[in-house]
Amino acid sequence: MVSGAPPSGYSRWTVRLIAEEAVRRRLVPTVGRETIRMLLLHNDMKPWRQKTSQPD
Repeated sequence: MVSGAPPSGYSRWTVRLIAEEAVRRRLVPTVGRETIRMLLLHNDMKPWRQKTSQPD
């Protein structure tokens, strides 16, 4: 999910956006930002450091 393009209007994935998207996609019923942060840390992922280009 986070390796793809961020939602429209955003240039990067944030922890908050990842949490919202996980709930929207029904991957989890609820999830907190801290849980997402710990998962990203544990898997050495840093999507907020990678700026993705927006399609025109």
